[in-house]
Amino acid sequence: MIKKRIEKYYPLKFFTKYPVIAFVTLTFLITYGIGVPADNWLSTTFKFPHPLDIYIPRFLTVTAPAISAMILMWVNRKKFELNIFRYFKKPAIFYFLIPLSTFLISIITLIMAGVSPEILWNSLRENWHLLYFHLILQVFIIGLGEEIGWRGWLLPKLNEQFGLLKATFILLIIWILWHFLILFSDVAILIPWLMIITGLTFTLSWTWIKFGNTAFLFAIIHGSVNFPQFFWDNLSAVEPQLQLKNWEISGYVYLSIGLIALVLLLRSAKQSDKRLSHPQIPHSNKL
Repeated sequence: MIKKRIEKYYPLKFFTKYPVIAFVTLTFLITYGIGVPADNWLSTTFKFPHPLDIYIPRFLTVTAPAISAMILMWVNRKKFELNIFRYFKKPAIFYFLIPLSTFLISIITLIMAGVSPEILWNSLRENWHLLYFHLILQVFIIGLGEEIGWRGWLLPKLNEQFGLLKATFILLIIWILWHFLILFSDVAILIPWLMIITGLTFTLSWTWIKFGNTAFLFAIIHGSVNFPQFFWDNLSAVEPQLQLKNWEISGYVYLSIGLIALVLLLRSAKQSDKRLSHPQIPHSNKL
């Protein structure tokens, strides 16, 4: 009965007939029609303590993909293989190694950029609590807010239509356009960002085929890449020109990691076409 009513109502009928286009459209509308104005209003109206001042105002902006995915699932009355907090049969250290690795990468790239190890140590010793806040907020707000939509909902849909390799590049283009305000940034910021988002896209697609559709793992990877940069960028101890140099080096590092993931992705595609269409998701509860 409800499904028939949905089919008669044209906007919802569009959602059921063209779910991918509907998802992308809805995500952009929520982000730039509601999220960005809310961000500007909250930022100017309220004074949030740091680092909450970075995350609370942009909450609707960064969770738009997750909200859109939930709306599409409700409209289509279709559950899919996504378990946000599925437990992996791996020791807990597996999850800590991801943010630890990206943080060590940030230390190495900052030193390569010319930042003194003493400055880094003093900054870390005085602000270590902020590091944990950034990691937690990145994973649970930005990571889950984006990845439930991008990798949790959109990538499987694109994979059904185009195969995983094409789906990965289509998602990369959509993800870049969703951040289109960054495209107006200075070249010194834009080029490394494009390298990082490209590398991260390849890495997350390989993660999707390797471990299954588990948004929390995607969120950990996404948040782990972001949190060191957010931490260091908001400290005055590191000079701006050295921050830019660090950003450039980080771009090369994450693009290199992503290209390795792309090679592994191509190898998986050659080994098993069936695996691309139906990635194994052991012990998965449907959302």
